[in-house]
Amino acid sequence: MLTALFLITFGQLFFRVGIFWLKSGTINRQLCSGRKLVCYREGTGMGTDSNNVEGPIHSLPTSIGNTQQEMKVSWWLIVTLLVGIATIFSNLYATQPILPILSQSLDVSPALSALTVSAPVLCVALASAIYGPLSDRIGRKPVMIGAACLLLLPTSLAALAANLPMLVICRAFQGLLIPGTTVVGIAYIQEEFPPAWRGMGMGAYVSATVLGGVEGRLQGGLIADWLGWHWIFISFAITTGLETLLMTLLLPGIKHGRQVSGSRELKLRQVGRIYLQLSAFFHQQRIIGASIMALAFFFTFISIFTYIPYRMKEAPFSLSDSAVSLLYLVYLVGLFVPLWVGRLSDKVGRRLVLGCTLSGVTVGILLTSLPNLIGILIGLAVLCCCLFATQTVATAFVGDNANTARGSAASFYMLWYYIGGFLGPLLCGLAWQVLGWWGVLALCLIAISVSFASLLTLCA
Repeated sequence: MLTALFLITFGQLFFRVGIFWLKSGTINRQLCSGRKLVCYREGTGMGTDSNNVEGPIHSLPTSIGNTQQEMKVSWWLIVTLLVGIATIFSNLYATQPILPILSQSLDVSPALSALTVSAPVLCVALASAIYGPLSDRIGRKPVMIGAACLLLLPTSLAALAANLPMLVICRAFQGLLIPGTTVVGIAYIQEEFPPAWRGMGMGAYVSATVLGGVEGRLQGGLIADWLGWHWIFISFAITTGLETLLMTLLLPGIKHGRQVSGSRELKLRQVGRIYLQLSAFFHQQRIIGASIMALAFFFTFISIFTYIPYRMKEAPFSLSDSAVSLLYLVYLVGLFVPLWVGRLSDKVGRRLVLGCTLSGVTVGILLTSLPNLIGILIGLAVLCCCLFATQTVATAFVGDNANTARGSAASFYMLWYYIGGFLGPLLCGLAWQVLGWWGVLALCLIAISVSFASLLTLCA
C-alpha cells in the first residue's frame, strides 16, 4: 500500500510541475498581453446571445496582480479536475502490465488474458455515447462525480474475483463508469478555455491521461508482483475514493453551453435516441474522418503496449514482472509534448501537425522491431510522444468542427477511439499467436495507413 501511495503522489507531483510550467509560460504571457479568461455561471453559454448568456461571475481587473491571483484560484480548480481525470483513467489499464501473471495464475491464453484490457475498453466505447448528452442535459459535475462514486463498487469487487469470467465482468463495469469522468471532462475543459486556447487545454487533458496511464500501469504491475494481483484493485479503490472526494469538494458546478430544453431526467427509452442522434455526425465529414483516424491510431497504441510485456518476458530479454512494469515509465517522456503540440496546432493548423505526428508513430512502430532493449525503449518513447500529440490535436480538431453539442461530438469521437482499443488487443492477440511480434507490428502499420488515408481525404 505504501508503494501505491508513493506512486500516486509521484504522478500528481509531475502533473503539477507540468501545470505550473504551463502557467508560468503561456498563461502569464497571455495575461500580460491583456487577454481575458472569464468564468460563467451555471447554465450559461459562451456565445454572445443575450438570451442565453448571463454576465460573468467576475471580469478580470486591469491590475495584473489581482488578475494573477484570480487565475491562480481558477487554475487550481482545473488542476483538481485533471488530477481527478488521471486517477479515474488509471483504472482502465490496471491489468495491462500483468497479463503474463494473469495467464499463469488463471491458466488462460494471452488472448483470453487480454480480455481484462479489451472488455473495459469496449464498455468505455459503448458508454461514452451516453455521458456526453447526459452531461449536456443535467450538468458536467453531477455526471463526473456520480460516475466516479459508482466506480468504487466494481473496483472493490474485482479484488474478490476467483476466475477470469468474474474478473472480466468487474472490469467491464469499470469500463462503463470510467467515461463518466473522462469523456465529460473533455467538454468541461473545452468550455472552460476560450477557442484560442483549446489546443492547449486538450494538451493538458492528454497530459492528465498520460499520468493516469503511467500511474495505473506502475501501480498495477508493481503491487501485483510484490503482493499479488488481487491487491491492485484494493489500492485503486483507495486512490479513486480519495480523488472523488477532492473533486466533490473543490470542483465548481459550472455548466457551459446552451441549456438543453425539456426534462433534466434521462429516461431509459431516451438512451436509444441518444445513439440515433449521434448518427447525425456521420454527415459531418471532418468529424467522421477524425473518428476513423482515432480508431486506427488507438488500435496501434493499445496493441503495442498490451503485447510488449509478453515480448519482454521472452528471450533474449527475459525481464521480471517489475521490470516490465517500469517500461511504462516511457510515458513520462511524452508528458509535456501534448501541451506544446496543442499550442503549436493552434498556430499552424491541425492537419499539418497531425501529418507530422502520424509519421512519428510509424517510426516508433518500426523501432520496436529492433532486437535490443535500448532500441525498443527509444521506439516506445517515440510512439508515446507522437500518439499523445496525435490525440491532443485530433480532439481539438473535433472541437473546432463541432458547431453544436460538443459533449455529443466528444462522445461520438471517443466511441470510435475506444472501439479501436477493443479491436487492437483482440486482433493482435490472434496475430501474436500465429506470427509473434511481427504479426502485431504488421496490423499496427496497416492501422496507421488507415489514419493517413482519413487525414488526407475525410479531414480535408
